[in-house]
Amino acid sequence: MSTELTRQAEGPAELGEQPAPRRPRPGSRLRGSVRVRILAAILSMLAGSMFLIGALQYSAQLTELETRVRTDLQQEVEELQTLGDGVPDEGVAPYDDPDELFRDFLRQSVPGTNEAMIGIVDDRIVYRQPENNVDVTNPLVLAEALRVATPGQAVISELQVGDTTLEMITATVQVEGADPNLQYLLVVAIDIGSQREAIYASIMNYAALATGALIIAAVAGYLIAGRLLRPLVELREATSTIDSGDLSRRVQVREPDNDVARLAVNFNAMLDRLQGGFRDQQQFLDDAAHELRTPLTILRGNLETMDVHDPTDVDQVRSLAVDEVDRMDRLVNDLLLLARSRRPDFLRWEPVDVDDLAAEAFARIRVISEREWRLTDPVGGTVVADRQRLLQAIVQLAANAVKYSAPGDLIELGLQWETGDRDRVLVISLRDTGVGIEEHQLRRIFDRFQQVRESTRGEGLGLGLAIVRAIAVGHGGEVGVRSAFGVGSIFEIRIPAVAGSGSKAQDETSEEDEQVWQRS
Repeated sequence: MSTELTRQAEGPAELGEQPAPRRPRPGSRLRGSVRVRILAAILSMLAGSMFLIGALQYSAQLTELETRVRTDLQQEVEELQTLGDGVPDEGVAPYDDPDELFRDFLRQSVPGTNEAMIGIVDDRIVYRQPENNVDVTNPLVLAEALRVATPGQAVISELQVGDTTLEMITATVQVEGADPNLQYLLVVAIDIGSQREAIYASIMNYAALATGALIIAAVAGYLIAGRLLRPLVELREATSTIDSGDLSRRVQVREPDNDVARLAVNFNAMLDRLQGGFRDQQQFLDDAAHELRTPLTILRGNLETMDVHDPTDVDQVRSLAVDEVDRMDRLVNDLLLLARSRRPDFLRWEPVDVDDLAAEAFARIRVISEREWRLTDPVGGTVVADRQRLLQAIVQLAANAVKYSAPGDLIELGLQWETGDRDRVLVISLRDTGVGIEEHQLRRIFDRFQQVRESTRGEGLGLGLAIVRAIAVGHGGEVGVRSAFGVGSIFEIRIPAVAGSGSKAQDETSEEDEQVWQRS
């Protein structure tokens, strides 16, 4: 494949000049290799997984061992108790001689692997089985049994005797007719240390096998990754002269019939997307600057007019301020979604009381600026919509009306129901007696960055009505304007009362056929 660099349309000017990249030091190439990094990441995850599995297995085996040993110890005590109680229904009387009980029990019991039993009378080992698999005659065993012995209870303890770790249970034997001055104890001990060592040895074997598997995987992965990533190396060499601040350069491919060529084509497409991303970033900043002015004005207006001596007014303003802060936070997070308003998560549906919506919207817009604000009569009813988005659209229309009107002009907010093709339609209108809009400007008034030249206030980027349109279309509705130059304008948002219509409308409406109407 042969490649050459060509300069296309000018790149984003805002990037400015960037310093030339530094040449990597000889020792850093291997550390920075994609192959090494991918292999290191995979091996790290594999080693972590193996370690986690081994640790969990080791812990589970130890827990199972502890449970099993304690169960075995308690079972021996229960068998002694059962033997001592006898079976009166079958004519087997309870034992009345503890010595006889000890002899019979130790003769009948068969010690398990790593298990031993002894009988203690006062402070002497008197009874023991002839074949004990564990040495329990050590004085330490006797001392531990006497230390933990509790009348009427069976106590489990752990004792280290030399290299042997014993798990032992000490139970007091009580028989009617026994000498009350003597203490009879049954001690059952199991060598738990050797079983722990067996588990540890199996985990060490697992660790050795896992280490060998990691080494084999590292060697094989390094070789395989080298072959798979070779096209990246060739592309890196071909594109090493592309400056990080100049996205207008492209890799021209003369022989597009191999993997490296297709990778170069994809690389060019990525640069196209990056250029678009920088444009979207600038547009996002413009939207943010435009949209955050209005809620900040509402906050300031309410705080300036708040009566600090009226607790009710303070609570209302506080509630409104918190709501506005939340809305600003959502604006920052959702402005990018507004640019892609056809996504299904653009709106958050909920039942909205129309009169409450009107009252809340009016409370917000009436403090934007000094105008004659008016709200039409309540109409009742509920619409399934995104409450915050509708409030955002109404506030934006009000801010737009203030922008194209003078102090003392009338701005009227009205909500009413009309009958649509399938269901009722909620019509949200905002009428002003401002400067109006000339007919030739109506066609593109809802496009981004479009402003009417007769604005009484110069600020703004021309994004507000475009956002209003996105909200209306998202609800499955439309937005429109009727205006007479020099008389005023009426902006209307029309949305259906049925939830979910917006998603369908978004899917079926193309960018060339937005739900917008204009009339002079």
